[in-house]
Amino acid sequence: MSAVPFSIKHLYAGLAEAEGLTWLENDALVLEYRVKDLTHCLCSSVREVRLNLQEVDDVQFENRLWRSPRISLRMRSLYAARRIPHSKGCVQLRIPKEARSRARSLANRITLTLSEYKLEWLEHEHRRLQREGA
Repeated sequence: MSAVPFSIKHLYAGLAEAEGLTWLENDALVLEYRVKDLTHCLCSSVREVRLNLQEVDDVQFENRLWRSPRISLRMRSLYAARRIPHSKGCVQLRIPKEARSRARSLANRITLTLSEYKLEWLEHEHRRLQREGA
């Protein structure tokens, strides 16, 4: 699967924004980004964040009619999202319109992986309860 471009707006009281790429790699969502000020004079070095998908609580793809689509990730804890700029447990990645289909596919793959994790956990709990009851 190819990388999906994204941006995170309104960083540092609206004085900067992050631009980058994201993709799914094994059981982690990789975010590679750099922060630029609004004049594009100052730019940070490229940073990489790997989010273990077991730390993600929910993902939604929002295809908005008049605005850019976005992927919203809700994390299980603030600690999991600590390295992502401007996140308070929820990360909103704005996606360019031309990458809409790739973003939808990425969100669907994340949702599928999260469902598989939850199913494994339920099966494990079912087996544990059967052992305790027997």
